[in-house]
Amino acid sequence: MDMGVVLIIFLRAFFQKTKSIYLYIFSRKGNVNKTSDFSSQYQFNKQKEELFNKIKPIFNSEKYLKVHVDVKDSGMDPLDHYIKYGVYEHRLQRANLLDIDLYPDSAFESEWDLLIHHGDILNYENLNIKFGVDNKFDISIGIVIYNNDFHEIERLIKSINLQKNCNINSIFIFDCSDKNINFLYEDINNIADFEVFWYSEGGNIGFGRAHNFLMSKVFAVSSNVYLGLNPDGFLFPGSVSNSLKFLLDDTGIVDFLTEPLSHPKYYHPVTGETSWSSGVAFLIPDFIFKITGGFSDDIHLYAEDVDLSFRIRMAGYKCRTATNALFFHDVYHRDYNINIARELDMLLGNWCFLKRWGQIDRAAQVEARLVTLGESVPKVDLKVFDLSNYPSILSDIERSRYGSSRPFPES
Repeated sequence: MDMGVVLIIFLRAFFQKTKSIYLYIFSRKGNVNKTSDFSSQYQFNKQKEELFNKIKPIFNSEKYLKVHVDVKDSGMDPLDHYIKYGVYEHRLQRANLLDIDLYPDSAFESEWDLLIHHGDILNYENLNIKFGVDNKFDISIGIVIYNNDFHEIERLIKSINLQKNCNINSIFIFDCSDKNINFLYEDINNIADFEVFWYSEGGNIGFGRAHNFLMSKVFAVSSNVYLGLNPDGFLFPGSVSNSLKFLLDDTGIVDFLTEPLSHPKYYHPVTGETSWSSGVAFLIPDFIFKITGGFSDDIHLYAEDVDLSFRIRMAGYKCRTATNALFFHDVYHRDYNINIARELDMLLGNWCFLKRWGQIDRAAQVEARLVTLGESVPKVDLKVFDLSNYPSILSDIERSRYGSSRPFPES
């Protein structure tokens, strides 16, 4: 072999072996980097390569571009986009774009940690995770309506019809409208693939009371899971089946992700564990209704979902958000500053909630706002909870982590 070729091969091997040393010397001369910086960057690139190799065999580029139109418009390669940006935005989990289930038995702070540090999570057969088994749940759906038009309800019913791989028995509707819309029952019954039951007591009895009424009807028959849905939204395909996987033995309530506006709360991106669950779209098993009695009668509207969630946690059960179950619920068009009636409902609901959970000073602030709007607080004997044995709930309340189930109006 020519000695020149041998020398080139030797020098190339030597350079590869001592690459970090050369870069270190260079960076020291230019005062650009330190060894630790280079090492961190090297490890980061190595992890990105590792992630790329794990994801590539199961990554569905066509679905990724179909769901994320912004990526399609950018012209970027979908997998390259995911590795650079999408992993930090939880794009796979939020849109259910992996061809397998992601639900490991340990906690991760981000989708990056999930994919990098738990190599076998992409092999579903090796997980041995006890998911909720879809066919063990018999579901009935409850919808509380208030002056909704037929097209809104029709859209929701059609989205229910499209749900697969789940046992939906029937649909229960409670009409809280202040006008007679009973004539809609026949039209709704005609488009639904399930038996529809319609109830009304001639007025607005409140969100929580109406759902409690429906749950008492549902659990008196064959269903063991209640799915509550707002009438002004609709389910994405597969959402019900996806949500059931989060209804584990230790779980008391599961809510869906709402699009395009999510609720102001943290949820774990993998396990879905969260401090409270929203009443926009939620699952409750029968035994939790028996333990808690459902929503509080003290709260007419707003914050009743947070209140129930905390009582479920006090009973020793978890709240979860189904991270791949989507419910479209667009509230951008609502003007809270102009709609005084809505603001009053929100303030009264939050006042009741804060009083029940011992937040006297904050309840006084809400009461002062009510007075400026010409409204007084109701004279009711509210049950106040002792949170001395529940420091995590107390911490959530004091730090306002519970948020509001709607954007709270500025005072």
